[in-house]
Amino acid sequence: MQLSDKAIAEFKELYRKELGKEIDDDTAYSEATALLELVKVLSEPIDSDRDVAYLEELRRTRPRRK
Repeated sequence: MQLSDKAIAEFKELYRKELGKEIDDDTAYSEATALLELVKVLSEPIDSDRDVAYLEELRRTRPRRK
């Protein structure tokens, strides 16, 4: 995944504002691409039998909230 210099600079600024830490360009690129990959995975629909089976197992085994 390719990110522009502007996108990296914007990510670094958000990172600094939210987490109070300065990071270099390489770290910003790695963190930003990891975040984008996570968003991509989370936004994909759950439609495979394996995913559905996993969610059903979670529902059966996780404690219910009161």
